[in-house]
Amino acid sequence: MMAAKPIAGRTANRVVVCLVCLFVTPVAAAPGSCVAAPDYACLIGYARATAEGIEDLRRRAGTLKDVAAVQARAGDRRGARATLMAARAALDRLDDAFARDQDLARIAPAQAQAGDTEGARATAGKIEDAKYRARAFRLVAKVQAEAGDFEHALVNAERIERPHGKVLALGHIAEAQARAGDLARARATAGKIDSPHGKALALARMAAAQAEAGDPEGARATAGKIERAGPRAGALERIALAQAETGDLGGARMTLEAAHATARKIGN
Repeated sequence: MMAAKPIAGRTANRVVVCLVCLFVTPVAAAPGSCVAAPDYACLIGYARATAEGIEDLRRRAGTLKDVAAVQARAGDRRGARATLMAARAALDRLDDAFARDQDLARIAPAQAQAGDTEGARATAGKIEDAKYRARAFRLVAKVQAEAGDFEHALVNAERIERPHGKVLALGHIAEAQARAGDLARARATAGKIDSPHGKALALARMAAAQAEAGDPEGARATAGKIERAGPRAGALERIALAQAETGDLGGARMTLEAAHATARKIGN
């Protein structure tokens, strides 16, 4: 666990209230030192001990996941990873396989968020139900892509057995790559999508990401590659919104007119 950090004033109140709300435990029950001089290590240690004392395994795992979220927000990724492993261990003891799969599908992306690449992969791989296993790998890939870890995101996207889930994952990755300015890789990722509709949606995500990153011309060029009228119109509308937000009202008007002209072609 990371070194103790004193927390004072409003921050201390927020942390105490947060932990009390998470665990429905009166502040008076906390160790006196935690109440008198709130400290990260003391509060988190108490919170985790309280969570691990919960008899219901699903509630225990869910509460530990919440503790890990607090740790991650505090920058304590190592502590978050350890807490999430404890949550997974609780679920491993659960007899209800379906409920276990549901909850493991929530733990895996949290592990990815905490930087535990191998733990996230292993947790997702333990899921027996194909639907929840696909969901877990998709969310893990999305988290990794948003963090800029495109290599692992693509590997986990390829582990998704359900075609729709893989299309969604690849779309998220392509969007994140475009947002990062890596258009060549974004196009390559979108090119992996077999579904015409899925590819169109991925390109629309890419175009919106480019516009929001300040490249409306590049965004319109990407939108122009979308073959389906619906997704292309949607992409153009998002580009227009991004232009308007930057004060380019003339450009936004022109893009919006192009979006409306495209929308009229839907169904033709």
